[in-house]
Amino acid sequence: MPLPCSKSHADRIGKRLAREEATGQDWDDLAEILAVYDEAKEAVLGVLREAGIPATGRTKNTGTLLEKLRRSTSLKSVQDIAGVRVLVDGGRDLQDEIARRVAALFGGWEAGDFVDRRARPSNGYRAVHYIVRHEDLPVEVQIRTPLQHSWAEVIEGLADKWGRGIRYGDGPPDPSRPIAAGVDMTRSDFWAQCLEVSDAIDVIEEAERNLDPTDTEVWLSFQEWEASVREWFDSVATLPQYVAPYGEGG
Repeated sequence: MPLPCSKSHADRIGKRLAREEATGQDWDDLAEILAVYDEAKEAVLGVLREAGIPATGRTKNTGTLLEKLRRSTSLKSVQDIAGVRVLVDGGRDLQDEIARRVAALFGGWEAGDFVDRRARPSNGYRAVHYIVRHEDLPVEVQIRTPLQHSWAEVIEGLADKWGRGIRYGDGPPDPSRPIAAGVDMTRSDFWAQCLEVSDAIDVIEEAERNLDPTDTEVWLSFQEWEASVREWFDSVATLPQYVAPYGEGG
């Protein structure tokens, strides 16, 4: 189903929403636009699942979309209003293979926009993204390894508590404030630790491509390093529950 209005009209709606000047009709039109994107997402999910690629999906809600629009982004340039996520059960070689399969399903690399955020992370975030199109609507396909996904989930929990600006390079608000009452670590220190773990994941996943499993000493060292990263994830598994939101205690 095509958009219920022209792209230029949709863009004007987005600008009014960003300036908090939206009319009742604008909100109604936005609901219709999001419904069309939701249909596009479901269509892409259907193609992937039929090809044997498990995936989940979401369409941005008005809150997260408004936040993006307020960052001087036009509605027509937002590529991830509709998003699909594929979690691979393996490392980067399998991630590459799945990315090639996804591209083949939607017309090849030249038919979409491919972004390798492993080599060019966005504020620590690493994954492979491929923008496919359904009836001229972009749908972002995220392809993540288990370590990349675990890291992204930790940051998503932080963003819910501290504000989503950390996902866009703003850093944590009140950086010298403890992450929670009674915890001897500042927000700034913890954020730096998050970025260090992201870099460690990059090194681990790249090293895994070239490991010789018959080299026992190297293999054991690699396993210890990977285990230390997984222990870090375990240590912050409850972080979204105990980190105080901005403006509250702690």
